[in-house]
Amino acid sequence: MKYFYEDELQEIFEKASDSERIIYRLLYETAGRVNEVLNLKFKDIFYDKRKKINIVKVKNLKQRNEKATKEVLISDNLKNEIEEFRKEHTCAMMIISAIIIIS
Repeated sequence: MKYFYEDELQEIFEKASDSERIIYRLLYETAGRVNEVLNLKFKDIFYDKRKKINIVKVKNLKQRNEKATKEVLISDNLKNEIEEFRKEHTCAMMIISAIIIIS
């Protein structure tokens, strides 16, 4: 098994596109399986005001119960990066939809 040093991880994160960086950071911070991370939706990431922590609800695809989830903490930094990504892509999708409707 290969372990990365901090400087190696930073280099991977810096060279990745925005979406790739978020996926890599989710894999790193949550220790989730690739399928679990790739199947996440924006609604699965939320801020628990009572506990003051960011939580990702990951569907445990290895379980027989398809509704089984686990809650995993993520950093404020990653949650903010995901929110920025969501806002940028939501705006882009709205523009594309408007162009299609006008055409």
